[in-house]
Amino acid sequence: MTGAGRYRNPDDDLPKDFEARRGDYYAELRKPLDPKRFVAELREEMERELAALNDGLPNLGWVEIADRGRQGPIGPRRENDRFDMTSGPDPQVRAACQRFEEPT
Repeated sequence: MTGAGRYRNPDDDLPKDFEARRGDYYAELRKPLDPKRFVAELREEMERELAALNDGLPNLGWVEIADRGRQGPIGPRRENDRFDMTSGPDPQVRAACQRFEEPT
């Protein structure tokens, strides 16, 4: 049945000896067993990569960052702010997305 896999038990996908060899499997993945260390390393990697993106964006000639007149963070979504799936995105959103497409 299509889509039935999402209801699988993820424990069934683990090797039968997972608990006994957990350390070996984590070592093969190059991931720490300690969840706090895992999160800290992931956070450091994300911060490093986001900083590289932030530093690199101004040097990409095909990227245009335009001031759209908004100040501060995006506010909460209002009930009447619904995306109409039948007509596609708003023309302004579509135009903004096209600016970020890499030229062919």
